[in-house]
Amino acid sequence: MPELICRTLPRSYSPPVNVYADSVSSQTPASMPSRSSLSRVPSPPPPSPPLPLRVSNFRPPVARTASSPSDFTNMTGLDVATLATVITAAALAVVLLKVPLINFSSTTVAAFGVAALSSAFGAGCAGDTEAVPATPTTEEPPPAINHPPTLNSIPTQQVRVGHDLSFNVTGSDIDGDSFNITASSLLASGETGPLPPNATFERGLFNWRPNSSQTGSFKVRFIARDAFDNSSNSIDVTINVLHSAANSAPVISSPASGMDITITQGEHYSLPVNASDPDGDAINVFVDLPPDPDAEFNSNTRVFSWTPSRLGEFRARFYAMDDYGATSAYVTVFFHVIAPSP
Repeated sequence: MPELICRTLPRSYSPPVNVYADSVSSQTPASMPSRSSLSRVPSPPPPSPPLPLRVSNFRPPVARTASSPSDFTNMTGLDVATLATVITAAALAVVLLKVPLINFSSTTVAAFGVAALSSAFGAGCAGDTEAVPATPTTEEPPPAINHPPTLNSIPTQQVRVGHDLSFNVTGSDIDGDSFNITASSLLASGETGPLPPNATFERGLFNWRPNSSQTGSFKVRFIARDAFDNSSNSIDVTINVLHSAANSAPVISSPASGMDITITQGEHYSLPVNASDPDGDAINVFVDLPPDPDAEFNSNTRVFSWTPSRLGEFRARFYAMDDYGATSAYVTVFFHVIAPSP
């Protein structure tokens, strides 16, 4: 049931009319006797001013609403029966006897009484009041929290003059919003500027072939911006450009070239290959001339493994190459496969 509020309607005020003891309302002006010929009733002494009617535990009305008797009882401090009796008597005294009630006008008291009784007993509004719907209050949902996109970290990159450098820049947004990534050079002053000449960034792919005038260390800033509210995150990637003439070939430190290794037929054998590059370039290690089709070399772990099935003399050759094409010296290892002990 919707909650209602009783509102007082405006009403006109009629001043009191003096009435003589002789009834003259039915006489016409022509037959009406003069005032001096009328028999007058002696005027009674002026009445003493009426005493104000006081109600114990009465509280002035406040801007509250009640939708049940218990709500109105809690608002006034009186039980429903007592409250109905007090307000009815007060309303009759104000309307009929013109008795002032706690300095409130008769219209206000009467309206308060009717509204109070109506709210207490659930009968609606009556008399000089009308029911108006209470304005409902709605709670606004809390605003959604947007999270900026994040970019995956990228390690320091290294490239030589005249060679290509390429890497992808990726990221994600936990809210599922779309985002775009931009790239710019990070200057020593902390400000950003255009990418170096010959460098491009399109659809998340960075490409650069530096020339001979671009040796040194560079920083590129990648910024991911949210399409929802333009919030952003960024990462900085360092790129070291080396002169092409300074490139050194990688070196295989073990096994030593010319090493002889004896293994038993049917037994599994593993040989790690250790290699490095003096310039710190990325390198790959390869096996050339494998001793047997069953032999394997894991390029990620750089481990050579073999379970020989034949007796005899075999060899394997290893070499390393950096990203710029420089190749190490070949390392050749000789294997002697012998029969197992009886």
